[in-house]
Amino acid sequence: MKNFTKRFVQISIVFFLFFFFSIHLSYAQQGNNQLVVGADLGITTSEYFQSQYPTGFGLGLKGLIGVGQTGQVSITSGFHRFILESSNQISGFSSSYDLVPLMLGYRAYFNHFFVEPQIGASFNTDRTVIDGFKANESMTELSWALEAGYVLNRVEFSARFQNTGPVPFNMAFIGLRAAYRISL
Repeated sequence: MKNFTKRFVQISIVFFLFFFFSIHLSYAQQGNNQLVVGADLGITTSEYFQSQYPTGFGLGLKGLIGVGQTGQVSITSGFHRFILESSNQISGFSSSYDLVPLMLGYRAYFNHFFVEPQIGASFNTDRTVIDGFKANESMTELSWALEAGYVLNRVEFSARFQNTGPVPFNMAFIGLRAAYRISL
């Protein structure tokens, strides 16, 4: 647990340093720069994980760097947890699957609607506890997503398909997000 937390903090620091450094480099751009903070609900679609971890939740963080009037480069991270389905749990046993994605993308706007493909890496941890004994398996895998949404003033609503890892052992889910946009 300590290693995962330490790695998450390190990734977050790098994410924010890169984001704020990029804002200073893009200061002369015509577009606007934003930080987007949101809550996610995930519905698993991959057959391998669907029966074990059917739903999940998470918090997302996204930096948007303006590159013109109708587009922004995006840097996305967050934390998503999928908890073992209660019908699969037995006494003294619990399990969760955690994802920490770090992806780069491009958001194209069409009035209030947007489309955003993303690609990067996901730092995944499969956590299991059996009668007090803890076992964690961590892996880093290729991750990609396609997100579409609607912006209403400072709030945005979106849906995305996100895939992490190779088929048939991939974690794929549909994510529903409500987020708040902060102009920088």
